[in-house]
Amino acid sequence: MFENHEENTRYISFTCGGCCGKGVTAKLEHFSKKTRKANISKDDVAVHLSSCMVTDNHHYDRCPHVEYIKSIVLKKGYKNIIEGSYLSKNSEKKREQGVYTSY
Repeated sequence: MFENHEENTRYISFTCGGCCGKGVTAKLEHFSKKTRKANISKDDVAVHLSSCMVTDNHHYDRCPHVEYIKSIVLKKGYKNIIEGSYLSKNSEKKREQGVYTSY
């Protein structure tokens, strides 16, 4: 999920922080302070929503709050949102077998 970024792209991958995404704002505020100090534009940052939020897996189905969480990320000024981070080979195998839903 990270290999197709341009060389200078900065990225952050995170989970929701608990239902219904209450940790997202605090995480982005902390991250924004770091990027401002490093003079990195929000336009140069890719925000990866963790795979546990955006894919079907053995714990649960896709998070019902994904669109709300995306709206928080957008409100904080990050426009480059990517659904997914790391996908395990075992989970991908189960998606191919139809055990998990693909979105």
